[in-house]
Amino acid sequence: RGVSAQGALLLESAAGIASVSSGEVSVRLAPESSSENL
Repeated sequence: RGVSAQGALLLESAAGIASVSSGEVSVRLAPESSSENL
């Protein structure tokens, strides 16, 4: 979903938006068909 003003990763799910803060984050793209399972 983006990055907050504080630098936290913002993730959007059915439950809402979650803010994730960490020293290191690894992100990779999933195949198009797998994204429907989120």
